[in-house]
Amino acid sequence: MNSDDKLNIVGIDGSYHKKESDFILYEMVRKISGSFTESSTKIYSMCDIQFCRGCKKCFKNERCDLDDDINSISESLNQADILVFYTSVYADFINGYSKNMLDRLSYLTHIMPFVGKYCILIVSTYISGEDDSMCYLYRYFSLLGFNVLGAISTTSFDSIAVINKRISMIVRRLEREIYGEYHSRSLIQIKMNTKLKDIYGNKIADTLVKKELWNGKK
Repeated sequence: MNSDDKLNIVGIDGSYHKKESDFILYEMVRKISGSFTESSTKIYSMCDIQFCRGCKKCFKNERCDLDDDINSISESLNQADILVFYTSVYADFINGYSKNMLDRLSYLTHIMPFVGKYCILIVSTYISGEDDSMCYLYRYFSLLGFNVLGAISTTSFDSIAVINKRISMIVRRLEREIYGEYHSRSLIQIKMNTKLKDIYGNKIADTLVKKELWNGKK
């Protein structure tokens, strides 16, 4: 986790189909944020992303030389604990807007800078192409270092109830992964508990945290 004790959630909307992405992506981010006491969210949508020019300056400078939104996205990913990436499918594969975004970040696959961070993938299609798209995204984000914790594919025939059920399953998996036995406690309490155990032992530490005697002190 980050030093500010907040779970930082970044959402990327890789689609111009706002009706679909606004529900699925935003609902996923909302439910994740609601499951953790301390969290912050940032969602990128309709970004200004130019095409890669093949200059290879990103390998030398560790950032893209083009002046658009891609470096802001990269910096947010560095601060993120969880990424939720959404894309729609065109012609049986992820759309060109999403692919261009990933192409611009692809230099990072050589150094895997996001090891230890979680990623959730969402692919939306009318009827086909979700399998190839998901396989590509899984491989791509794994090469960036992300732990791809869950993936959802939806078609135009899926009901809202079905989609919500899939979202809830992913969120529960994320809760178990991050909190474990401390599921109901805030991130600050977890850090407090760890520090107090080092000083006082398990039983006294648990009592102090429950009574909130430390008032958020680290």
